[in-house]
Amino acid sequence: MVDLPTPPEWMALVSGVKPALRLLRADVRARAEAAAAARRGFASAVVDLGDGRAIAYVGRTRALVDELVAAEAEVLPGTERGAPAAHRRLGLALGFPACCVEAFVERLARGVERLPTGQAAHEDYVAASAALRASRRVDARANVFTRDWRPGWLSHYPCRFDCASSLAYADSLRAAFADHAPAAAAAHAWWLGEPVALHRDGRRTAVDEATVDACCLRFDDPA
Repeated sequence: MVDLPTPPEWMALVSGVKPALRLLRADVRARAEAAAAARRGFASAVVDLGDGRAIAYVGRTRALVDELVAAEAEVLPGTERGAPAAHRRLGLALGFPACCVEAFVERLARGVERLPTGQAAHEDYVAASAALRASRRVDARANVFTRDWRPGWLSHYPCRFDCASSLAYADSLRAAFADHAPAAAAAHAWWLGEPVALHRDGRRTAVDEATVDACCLRFDDPA
């Protein structure tokens, strides 16, 4: 596997694909990333969570960063039943597709770690299962559930694996990488097509290791 030379979220910001970032980090690292962004001409802010972690917000304008800070202030310390309107503001300011934001808000209403049946499950399992049920086609470009936890092209949970807005975002980001590191971009696209099984407890394995209730994602040919 050829690693991408830059984390996908940062490439998305620098290339103009994404307007802003929200980075949950250890407090020292959050401040370091915010300072690095400021040196590159981006606006930034850091909110300390008081538990050794902090959130760094980075955006193309000061107004956008202020909007992110204000929106998340309404839901900190981040319980899953925070105000839906604030979560919508936050998601849209981060450049997530409106349909994907709404899908998240729907899951939020019952708890992001609750299935429609009311049973408890890891948030990844809940999100992947919902997206799979809604999809006619399982497109690798929308894969954010890789077996080894490498980041995908997207920085949000897709509402469907064939979400047109998410796939357009993925294509734009892949094109930005292809201009600078074509081999790494091609290898990453191939890796995103590897089948994966998500288990109720959050584990990710190969499909042939799946338990009976695992959410198995068998993607189309890599795009």
